[in-house]
Amino acid sequence: MAWLRKVPKSPYWQAIVCKPDGTRTTRSTRTTNKREVQKILVEITKAEEAGKDGKLTEKIARKIIGDLYDTAKLGHYAQPH
Repeated sequence: MAWLRKVPKSPYWQAIVCKPDGTRTTRSTRTTNKREVQKILVEITKAEEAGKDGKLTEKIARKIIGDLYDTAKLGHYAQPH
């Protein structure tokens, strides 16, 4: 399970993800736009579910990372090349 939180002193949303061993980890999404963060959370959740089911192959992982990259590239926080 993954969810979002907004830390009052930070402009960024954070994603909290349960790892396979049951521990939780927090990662900054580096975005202030909640809609973009929700898209990122969907991709994180897909990866998490595939990992729990033992179906997280390299191909699926690359697809998920690609989708996350596309979301970031289209967001206002992306760095120009």
